[in-house]
Amino acid sequence: MNPQRQPSIILKIETNVPTELALENTTGLEVQGKYGAQVLYTLTDRRRLYVPLEAGKEIRSLSLAPGQPFIVTKVQREGQRSINWVIERKPAYAESIRCMANTLLISMGRAA
Repeated sequence: MNPQRQPSIILKIETNVPTELALENTTGLEVQGKYGAQVLYTLTDRRRLYVPLEAGKEIRSLSLAPGQPFIVTKVQREGQRSINWVIERKPAYAESIRCMANTLLISMGRAA
């Protein structure tokens, strides 16, 4: 084993917890794993992320730049076995502030 190269770590997305990620390279690699066909991505921190093909399509649809953050949530509803993947672009900081301000104004009974 090359002493300069550390083994990569596979990221396990926690269920129902939004996770911010950034891809080192936006081109995923389709692989066969124990759960069938998946897409493998390398993250900017060198961890590996495996997602189902459908989640890989969603990631591609965002047209992310390398290093651009996005949010992944592995959703499982109580009492159900099925998993849904929610992939979304990370909102810009200014947009987040505007949304929080609008929420505050609405809660105070004022329209934005």
